[in-house]
Amino acid sequence: MNLHHALLLSMAALSACASTSAEPGFRSVSATVQARMGRGLHWNRSTSDDQKAGQAVQGLLSKALTVEGALQIALLRNSKLQATYEELSLAQADVVQAGLLSNPVFSATITTAEREALDPNLIVGVTQSFLDLLLIPAKKKIAASEFEQAKYRVGSEVLELAAQVKGAYFKVVAAEQSVAMRRAVADVQQASYELAEQQRAAGGTSELSAMGERALNGQTQIDLARAEAELNTAHEELTRLMGLWGSEVAWHSVDRLPEVPLTEPSLAHLESRAISERLDLARTCERPSSCSKRVPSKSVPKCATPATGCFTSAQSSSATEARSSQRAKRSLSSRSSSTAQCSLERMRSSRSSRAKSTRTVSTSKRCATIGSRAATSSEPSVASCPCSTQDRQRPCPRPSPVARLLR
Repeated sequence: MNLHHALLLSMAALSACASTSAEPGFRSVSATVQARMGRGLHWNRSTSDDQKAGQAVQGLLSKALTVEGALQIALLRNSKLQATYEELSLAQADVVQAGLLSNPVFSATITTAEREALDPNLIVGVTQSFLDLLLIPAKKKIAASEFEQAKYRVGSEVLELAAQVKGAYFKVVAAEQSVAMRRAVADVQQASYELAEQQRAAGGTSELSAMGERALNGQTQIDLARAEAELNTAHEELTRLMGLWGSEVAWHSVDRLPEVPLTEPSLAHLESRAISERLDLARTCERPSSCSKRVPSKSVPKCATPATGCFTSAQSSSATEARSSQRAKRSLSSRSSSTAQCSLERMRSSRSSRAKSTRTVSTSKRCATIGSRAATSSEPSVASCPCSTQDRQRPCPRPSPVARLLR
């Protein structure tokens, strides 16, 4: 009974220290987003804060929507983002589950033997695996690492949504300006077409010219309809990203795009900054809390997130893999070049041997021709072949001009 009581007390103590609330993890994600974008997050949980968030959304929609207003509405109303927050609750529940013992197994047996029967005939037992006590620290460490990865994943989803909202907003404003330009062109072309029709009716212009104006008017109307369709598509895309529906879709944006900045942004250290600040790369770190211990403080870049060391570790590991890949490529290229060089040498040797055999055959034919001419000529010294039988590799020298005249 003492062992049973101790087991129950240990299980009660472990369950008393457990908390399934994901609020600390959500506050950590909100702080990360606040440092990146200057805006906090709101998790809709049917509380009084949800009503305040709804009033803020209605206030933003009552006036011309700016890019900052669209971003704020998306962070408050996007349903996919709100569902992503639930991953924090699931990960926190896994952390709590990793610190608990497995459920005990209760068993009961009733004996019906006539001989040597037990008194009473009911046997009750409880089975518990004590191996779980040894595995609890390792399971808690793994669950905590997965919880950190869940926080990075949620933060990455928030930043990705912000980028999509900004791109969709500027696309809407650009489409509105394109529609305004197409409408002005269509109005001018419509007036030109009506004038051409009046001139044609009065006999001041030809039928061909009037038909050309009609074709141009039709083309401008088609361009206007295409621009309006693109505007509707961009409007619906931004509405979906902001999570609006019903009467809320009747929003309107500002009239013009912002002015182009006079100076271009600096591209220095762009790659290193992207690697050090991407939250999706931080998820690859196996133990985010211990990365800063393995990496010296001088090599850790400054960042607002607590997983800066993870970025540096991931960057160094990726650099090591890149160097290994480059070595393998150089080795493979050197082997390929040596193989190609050997093949080239073989081709050259085969070509030279074929050329030598060709020269030998041509020399033999020339010597035979010259010998036949010498047999019929009265001056064998001029027509004789200077090549010997042992040295047929060299071509026969050509006869002198005097020999050619005598021939």
